[in-house]
Amino acid sequence: MAAQLALSDITQRLGAQFGAGWPPAAAAAAAAAAGASDAVTGIAVSWTPTIDVLKRAAARQLNLIVSLEPPFWNGKAPEGRSPTAAEMSGDPTFKIKQALLDQHGLRLLNVRAGWTSRADDGQLRGLARALGWEQHYRPKAGMAPWARGNHAFALPPASFGTVAANIKRQLNANTIRCIGNPAQRVSRAALTHGYFLVSDLQRVLEDPRVDLVVCGEACEWEAAPYFMDLIASGQKKAMILLGSQASSDPGCGELAAWLRGFVKEVPVEWLPAGEPFHTVG
Repeated sequence: MAAQLALSDITQRLGAQFGAGWPPAAAAAAAAAAGASDAVTGIAVSWTPTIDVLKRAAARQLNLIVSLEPPFWNGKAPEGRSPTAAEMSGDPTFKIKQALLDQHGLRLLNVRAGWTSRADDGQLRGLARALGWEQHYRPKAGMAPWARGNHAFALPPASFGTVAANIKRQLNANTIRCIGNPAQRVSRAALTHGYFLVSDLQRVLEDPRVDLVVCGEACEWEAAPYFMDLIASGQKKAMILLGSQASSDPGCGELAAWLRGFVKEVPVEWLPAGEPFHTVG
């Protein structure tokens, strides 16, 4: 009979892949608490372990949830510190979620620190694959393909409105937001994901050929007005805000495929968290 695969086995293999500094203390503690006899029956990979994701994982007998975001919320914890279970214990949503974890024996493993420290930007590669843009990728000379910050794409020239509609359809995203003239022609895109600051935008626009910026979640009070002013100053640029979840979910499909390369004893499945928003009207 084959030996059972334990959470500690997974963290050790991830440590070999991620290198020094991984697993972080929380992951090591989780593995120790689980114990070598706590078998992993399958792995669900998702951007964030929502209640819906947990239910789908339990139904598929995937009892280890690997994610990039934590399962709970900052709540009333002091700035810069995650709340303890005791601090969250009075929250009714926490109680329901924790009961679901306990009922199905689900374990949680956050790999953001390791996954985002890799030279290869799996989040970018996954998003490009979901958009069907891989053939349009134009890596910078002197930089490794898919390295962080190497995010230029030469698209077939089209109107901004057409490109935005295609992105919406490819990602099945309901609530992407756009800044710029829909009739403007665009052909050189900078594709990014996750949180996006003005400093990030300025770095992207160091390439004067970039006429389309696609990002996840902008610092709205800062990055959006900056871009509006940039357009008002006469620059022919356009921006698409996908939302953090829509821009990050596809990269977790890439993470699942990567995990399958060295975890072969159990199923490894990507369970998209899905877009949380909808529009009115």
